[in-house]
Amino acid sequence: MQNWFLPLKDLKEKIEEFLSNNIIIKLKAFFKQGWPLTCVPIIIYARPLLEKIIGFYSAYAFLCFLPGVLTLIAFSLYRTERGSFIPVILGLLCSLWFGSLFTYSVSMQMIVPILPKNILEVFHFLEKLEVTWPLIASSSLLSSLFILTHLIKYGLTQQKKVKQENSHGSARFATSQEIKALHHVEGIPIGCLIKGELSTDIDNLRKQVATQGSQEIIRLNPHHMVLIAPSGAGKGVGIIIPTLLDYDGPVLVTDVKAAENYHVTARYRQSLGREVYVLDPFKETSQKSGSINILDFLDPHSEEIVDDAAMIASLLVPIPPHVGGNEKFFYQRARSIIQALILYVKCANDIPLNKKTLFHVYEILCQPEENFKETLQNLIICKNLAFGLPSRIAASILTTAHEEISGTLNTAKNELVFLDSPLMQRVSNQTTIDLVKLVKNQADLYLCIPVSKLDSYGRIIRLIVSMAFAIAQRHKNDLRKPLLMVLDEMALLGSIPKVDEALVVGRGYGVKILAVAQNVELIQKFAPHTWQTFLESNLLVFIGPSGLQSSEYVSKLLGQSTIETFSKNKSENQQKGSLKSSSSENQGESQSYQGRPILTADEVRFLGEDTVISFYKNTRPFLLKKIKYYEHSVWKGKYDSNPLESSY
Repeated sequence: MQNWFLPLKDLKEKIEEFLSNNIIIKLKAFFKQGWPLTCVPIIIYARPLLEKIIGFYSAYAFLCFLPGVLTLIAFSLYRTERGSFIPVILGLLCSLWFGSLFTYSVSMQMIVPILPKNILEVFHFLEKLEVTWPLIASSSLLSSLFILTHLIKYGLTQQKKVKQENSHGSARFATSQEIKALHHVEGIPIGCLIKGELSTDIDNLRKQVATQGSQEIIRLNPHHMVLIAPSGAGKGVGIIIPTLLDYDGPVLVTDVKAAENYHVTARYRQSLGREVYVLDPFKETSQKSGSINILDFLDPHSEEIVDDAAMIASLLVPIPPHVGGNEKFFYQRARSIIQALILYVKCANDIPLNKKTLFHVYEILCQPEENFKETLQNLIICKNLAFGLPSRIAASILTTAHEEISGTLNTAKNELVFLDSPLMQRVSNQTTIDLVKLVKNQADLYLCIPVSKLDSYGRIIRLIVSMAFAIAQRHKNDLRKPLLMVLDEMALLGSIPKVDEALVVGRGYGVKILAVAQNVELIQKFAPHTWQTFLESNLLVFIGPSGLQSSEYVSKLLGQSTIETFSKNKSENQQKGSLKSSSSENQGESQSYQGRPILTADEVRFLGEDTVISFYKNTRPFLLKKIKYYEHSVWKGKYDSNPLESSY
């Protein structure tokens, strides 16, 4: 630590020493560490002026404590500057020394010289001169300029350092305060807040997640949310079940794993006075399965029936992404004929009510080809049926070649073959589940179809979800709470156009969607052209991502930060001559800034299943600890035993 309080005769030597070496470097060091020196001319020259204004002891006290005050101001402005503690310590020691002398002076009722003798002599000399006031003024100006130069230098240094520190990226996790600012009391529970500042060391960060997770639950309220978690990571325990125990609006749940959500949450939701429906063709629960005849929700007198029938046909006949050419043509024609038959079955007066079902549409398709053509001929005649659309479609099909009719018919039958199952017939031939009551916040619906059956029977889920969505849209202005759709294993359900649109656009439409998938790869297959928009338009939450692509995607989303690196170098020079030899050694240290991901892909995987990483529009990413609903008092007494977990 340099001693700046030297006699004035030695100050000249110090200045000459500065100028003798690299002047720029020395000046930088002078301005950086010379803060207490700025107080010396103030103490020398300003006391007489202040004494005349505020009195002797007040002026004396003010000047004694001035170095410490100015030092604290400088430290508050530049506390992040490397080495800022040096001028701080100097200034505080200076203030403490002068303050001690002041206290002693007051108690002894005498003035103790606080400056070296030669400076006191200069001080007395200046007081006797008639030019005291000009000297005081010029000294004050000099002090002000010196302080201003010091502050400007610190400001420029800090600004330059901030730019360097962010030169390769400024990404970081959100702080606790930033996360709390987005907390919404009625939102979806995402995770538990982690206490303290997050470590940049991956081992310490994992320990923080394990040991410093609090009981403070963070809830967010987005339009929609996408949850990605591998099998066994605890997405049910961490988000789905807590959400079902919290949400006081209507819920529609695809319950694909042993009806876990129904077993844990249905009793509590029923206790709230809600009617709980369950569609359970495979008897995953002890409750009698309800049923939905999707055609019951079509209004034969509404112009919307044409679009509703087209929606049902497209869900029954999904066109695989790889299909093209003539094969795609048959899929499109199959959709058209199914749409026409749905309109015919629903609107024709000669068809009894108990036959107005999808199964009867399938029965018509399964007729011998000649009988099927006869049905089409009858449709052509019914020009006023369903706004004339069945008549036009039938005429268009009958004008094509025999091979095209056969191909269209076979494609349509193959797509509806799931209706051969007595289980599907039992849950689709009549309506005991009121979707209007669901949308109007009077009931909940659990769709309990095992994940192993989704490939064959996922169509019935797509139909019900789409129809509920359409009904919610029609009543969106009357809804107190939006319909919450919890779509577990959504990527395995197949495309649901209305839901896809809502997720891509990020709009509510009277529905809030919680879409769940196991990894990013499945999302890409599910929505090959829109998957990035699908993920970016909503709250995106990862629980313990373990797959390569998912962890790499998380790492990229987290972004890069800038880290400071130091390197040491050493060089030796040797010279040999006939008379003598010499050697020299140089050592140096270099500083640089490099970009580094907040977490690399392997570090993302290393954090484990208790980690929740979430991304929300226009905010820093969140790092939270996974919720375990059975450990929180807020849900105590609300949940029942979990069939997948014997321990709770």
